[in-house]
Amino acid sequence: MPATPLRLVRPTLLVLALTAAGLAPAAASATAATAASPGVAVAGVATALGATDALTARLTAAADGTVHVDETLHVTYADPEDYPYLGWDVPTRLPWLDGADDDTTSSLDRQLVTTRLTDPHVTASSAGHDLPLEAATAEAYGGTTRITASPAAGTDRAAVTEVTFHVTYTLTGAVVRTATGPRLYAGVVDGYTSSPPPTTVTATGPGGALDLRCTTLYPYEDGPEPACGAADGGLRTTPGNDGLGVVAAVPGATASAPVLVPASGQVLTDVDLAYVLGSDGSVDVTETIAVRPEDVRPGLSRSVTTREAWSTWKDRVIGVTPLDAVAPDGRPARTSVLPEQGSGDARERKTALVYGQEYRDEAGGAEDDDASTGGAGAEPTWVLHYRLDGLYTADGGTSTFTHDALSDLAYDRVDHATVHVTFPDGTVTARCRTVERWSSDDADGTPCPGTTPGSFTIDHLARDSTILLDVTTPTPLGAAAGPHLVRHVPSALLGFGGLYLGACVVGLVLALVFGLLGRVIHRDRPGSGKRRDPLQAPDVPVVVGGMLDDGVVAERELAAVLLSLAASGNIAFAPEPAGWTLRVLQPQGTRDRYEKLVLRVLTRAATRGGDDRGAARTALVGPALHSVLRTARGTLYEELRRDLAARQADPSTRLFQRRRVQWRAVGPTSWWNTLWALLVPGLFPVVVVVKWLHALGPNGRTGLGHDLADHTAAYRRTLAGKRRRARRDRRGSATTVTVPTGATTTAEYEYRDGDAVPGLVSGSLQYPGTTTGPTLRTAVEPSTVTTATAGAGAVEPLAAYDDPFGTQLPWAVALGVGEAWVRRVEPLVASGALTPLPGLCWGKDGTVVVRWLLTLTRTAKPGVTTADPTDWSGD
Repeated sequence: MPATPLRLVRPTLLVLALTAAGLAPAAASATAATAASPGVAVAGVATALGATDALTARLTAAADGTVHVDETLHVTYADPEDYPYLGWDVPTRLPWLDGADDDTTSSLDRQLVTTRLTDPHVTASSAGHDLPLEAATAEAYGGTTRITASPAAGTDRAAVTEVTFHVTYTLTGAVVRTATGPRLYAGVVDGYTSSPPPTTVTATGPGGALDLRCTTLYPYEDGPEPACGAADGGLRTTPGNDGLGVVAAVPGATASAPVLVPASGQVLTDVDLAYVLGSDGSVDVTETIAVRPEDVRPGLSRSVTTREAWSTWKDRVIGVTPLDAVAPDGRPARTSVLPEQGSGDARERKTALVYGQEYRDEAGGAEDDDASTGGAGAEPTWVLHYRLDGLYTADGGTSTFTHDALSDLAYDRVDHATVHVTFPDGTVTARCRTVERWSSDDADGTPCPGTTPGSFTIDHLARDSTILLDVTTPTPLGAAAGPHLVRHVPSALLGFGGLYLGACVVGLVLALVFGLLGRVIHRDRPGSGKRRDPLQAPDVPVVVGGMLDDGVVAERELAAVLLSLAASGNIAFAPEPAGWTLRVLQPQGTRDRYEKLVLRVLTRAATRGGDDRGAARTALVGPALHSVLRTARGTLYEELRRDLAARQADPSTRLFQRRRVQWRAVGPTSWWNTLWALLVPGLFPVVVVVKWLHALGPNGRTGLGHDLADHTAAYRRTLAGKRRRARRDRRGSATTVTVPTGATTTAEYEYRDGDAVPGLVSGSLQYPGTTTGPTLRTAVEPSTVTTATAGAGAVEPLAAYDDPFGTQLPWAVALGVGEAWVRRVEPLVASGALTPLPGLCWGKDGTVVVRWLLTLTRTAKPGVTTADPTDWSGD
C-alpha cells in the first residue's frame, strides 16, 4: 500500500502551532521537505532561517551500542527579517546495507529503522555571548525526528546576525548486527536541503577512531555516491540532493538486531483469495491477507474496480457490497466505503473499502515506534468478505468474466498468494495468470501454477504485477444476461461541451455588457420634426425614397430617374442587336435637381466637341452606355448624400424623426449566415450582439443611420397591413380579375387572400415625373377589368388607377418591390393584354423592369412605330 498521508498529520499540526507562535516560515519549510518524498520518509538536517555556513558532526559509539551525537551548526542572518529559529530534522531511516566489504545495497525494498532519539539538548551563542533559548523539543514523524529550539522571550531578535547552534542527543539502535560484525548507521544531512552546507563528520568507538564511509539516504542504482574526502580522521564533503549518511564498523560494541521495514509500500506476506460463484450471477469474495505494513500501524485499505470502459459510449458498472471484516485481534472491523478515481484509464472508477479505521485512531502517534506494535515481526492478518455483482457477460451458452484479483494491492510485493474458485451447482473453467500492470508486452501474462482445477499458487509476485482471473461457467446465469451498462460521454466531447458552455456563458455575459453599453451609446433624442402618418408614403422624389430604403444608389434609383427623363421626352431607349441604345433628345422641362444632374452627365457623354448647344449628339450603346450609366450613378449618389444630409440637419425639412434605440433583428448579413458561429465556442452570442449593434449604430454607407422605418418602411407596412386585414376579414376565397385577350375572348386571373399589388395607398404614390396623358397610357382600360367575385376587404388590383405603370411601377422599383410587382402583372403580359417589344427577356432586377416600361413608353409615343426605332426626335 502506498505511503499513508497520515504521516503528515502531526507535522501539519506543528506548522499550525508554530504559525500561532510566529514561527510559520520554518515550519512550512520543514513540512514541504517532509511531503517531497513519496516513499521514504524525509530525513533532515539542521534547518534555520538564514544561510548555513558549516556543519560539524562528532559521533561517539559506546560499548553498550548507544551513539552520542554532538553537532555544531553556524548560521548567518543577513536579512533583518530572518528569525533565529532552529528546526533540526534528524534522519532515523537509512538504506539497509548487508554488511559486505563493498557495502553494496542488498535490497532497495528494505530500510533500517533507528527509532530512539533521546536527551536532545540545544545551546546557542551569538557574537561571543550566550543566546538564551527555550527548552528544546523532539518529535518523531515519518522516519524523521525533529529537534526545535527558539530564542527565549525578551531576546532582541533584530540584533542577532549570526548564531552558532550546539546540538547533542543520543541514538539507540544505530549499531546493528551484520554478517561482518557490529556496524554503525547514521544519517547526517537531509537530502532535501536546498543548499547543503560543507560538512565534516568524525566518529570514535570503544577502540578509537572509526573508518567512516559515505552513503546516500535515498539510494538509486544509477545515482552518484557522495564524494567524501578524508579530514582530521573523518570525512569532509558537500552533500548532494540525496543527503548524506555514514557507515562504519564498530569493533567491541554491543550490537542490536536490525529493525527493517519496506522502503515504500507494504509487503503482503501471504494472500489467500477465495471466490464462490453464486447461481444468481453474484460472486462472494473472501480475502485473508497477512501484511507487513510500512508504517507499522493497523488498518487496511482495499480498492475494487466498480466502473470501467466497455465501449466508446458505454461503461460497465460492477456492484460491490461489503459483508464483514475481521481484524487481526479477532474483533469485527468497521468498514468505510469511499469512491476514488481509478489509476490509468480516466473512465475507471474504484471503491475503497477502508477496514479498521478505529485501529488507526487507537494507535495514535506510535507510527515510528516499532516496539509498540510488535517490531519487525508484527504481521497482522485481515479477513475481508464482500460481494461483487455485474461481473458476468453472456457469451452464447456460457457466462464469463475477467477480474483483477489484486487491484490496488498490486503496488505491494506479494511473497505468497493462493486463489480458489468454486461453483456450487456444477463445474467451472477458471484460468489464472499474472501480468505486469503497465507492460504492453505482457498482455497475455504468465499462467499461474496449480495442480487442482480452480486452485492456484503464486510465489514472489513483484510489485506492479497483478493476478487476473478468467472464469467461464458452463450455463448462462439468470442475472448474467448482460453487463450493467451506463451511458458514457467521451472525455473529448465532454471537454469540448464544457468548454463550449463555459465560453458561451462568458460570451453571453460580455455580449450583454457591450450590448447594454451600445444601447446607451446609440440612444438618440427624439427629433423636432413632425411625425407623419405611419401608413403614408414619403412625399419625396422617388430616387430619394430609394436612397432612404437601403442607403445605396443602385440600378433601381438610376432607372427611376431615367424613367422620368424618358417620360418627359428628354431621352429615349431603342433596342439594337448589340444591346440597348440611349439617345439624348432635345431637353424638355425637368422636374427636380436629380433629373437635371443625370441629364447633364448623359448630354456631355453624347455631345461631340463638348458643346451642349447645337452640337450633334450620338447614340450611347454597349460599353459606352454602361460606362456613362456608372458615372451617372456615382454622381447621383454623391448628390443624394449631400442633399439627404442637408435635409436631415434642418428640423423643418428632415425626412424622418429619430427614435430611441429599439431591438431590430437586422444586420449586414442574413441570420442564416450566422449559424456558423455555433461551431466556435462562445462566438454565437458575440455575433448576435455585433449584428444588434450594427442595426443600432450609424450606417457607414449614408451616414444617416439605418433606422428609417418611419417613412420608407411605411410603404411595406401598408402592404403587409392590407394582406393581414384581407386574410382576417375576407368572406370570399379570392379576387378574380377578368382581362380581355382578344376580340371575343377573356381570361380570368385569381389573386388569393387579398395579396394586393404594391402601391395601393390612395393619393400618396403619384410620381412627380409622370403624366396622366397618352404618353404612359397602356392598352388596359379600366372598363375592361371587372371583378367577378370579391371577398370583403379585398382590393381591386388594377381598377384603382387608369395608369398602373405610371403610378405604381416607379415606387415599386424604388422601394425594392419591383420584382413582386412584375410577378403580379406577368399574367397580363402572358395573355397579350400588355405587349413588350419582341426579344425582351424577363429579369429579377429593377433595371429590366424599367426597360420594359420604357419599351411600353416608346410604343405609346405618337408618330413612332416599331419599324422605325431610330426616329426619336422628341418634337
